[in-house]
Amino acid sequence: QANNTTHFNKMKKQIIRKALHLLESKADVLRLKKSDGRLLQFYNIIQSTKDNYWTEEERNALTQIQELRSYYTDSKETIEIKDHGFGQSSDTRTNEQMSEGVKFTKNVSDVYKSASSSKKNGELMFRIIRAYEPNLCFELGTCLGISAAYGVQALNLNSKGKFISLEGSAELAKMTQLSLEHIGIEGLKIITGRFQDTLPSLLNEHKAIDFAFIDGHHEEKATLNYFEMFFNNIPEKGILIFDDINWSSGMRKAWRKLKNDSRINGTIDTYHRGICFIDKSKTSKSNYKVWF
Repeated sequence: QANNTTHFNKMKKQIIRKALHLLESKADVLRLKKSDGRLLQFYNIIQSTKDNYWTEEERNALTQIQELRSYYTDSKETIEIKDHGFGQSSDTRTNEQMSEGVKFTKNVSDVYKSASSSKKNGELMFRIIRAYEPNLCFELGTCLGISAAYGVQALNLNSKGKFISLEGSAELAKMTQLSLEHIGIEGLKIITGRFQDTLPSLLNEHKAIDFAFIDGHHEEKATLNYFEMFFNNIPEKGILIFDDINWSSGMRKAWRKLKNDSRINGTIDTYHRGICFIDKSKTSKSNYKVWF
């Protein structure tokens, strides 16, 4: 009975948060239409994604990703995963557990359904990379490579840029690499290991990162730490996207701090994801919510 009550209260709060987000986004859209060039451009990116407008070559690239999705949906395989992250929002993993990794076995299709980027979020990231043409993209949390596939396909159409993805589970990394090769999506580089072990040396090697998607270790302190690490490697301009900003109270706190950080010139809150625009030559500040 107590568990049912807790679950009900949690769902009730989530519904209220979504309703407030929807209401606030209506006013913010009016402000966005009057905003400066960069954020107005982003509003147009959101709208064109909603309208499902694509060139023929973009549709072909996205069709390959749909083939990858079908491949995972129909998979009968199981996979043993060693997870170094925070787990579910209700989990209370210790630092020792996250350091050693928590092992479990799941159906590949279940991993895909529960942990992969949605079609609309993937397509939005695809269009962002197409529009802003970053030279070097980083991702924390490869999982089965769905979001990475959108990034790689966009870079391939741009005919420039590299995509590097970090994954804690060697088993997931291996399956992702084989799956993308099977579908014919080329260009993804996966680095395997705990983020705290692999990221520092990679940031030391790659001094100019103008796009990063942070989708791993959903915890307040870790999220803010990743921002600090990536910010130092952003050249003059860059985009950071944080996934699951409403996933837990800790992630909501992290997002509030990021929104208030003076080094971030503009933010777009799509409820599930927080998008940060950085321009080190500017001191302006604006935060918006959109319903996507």
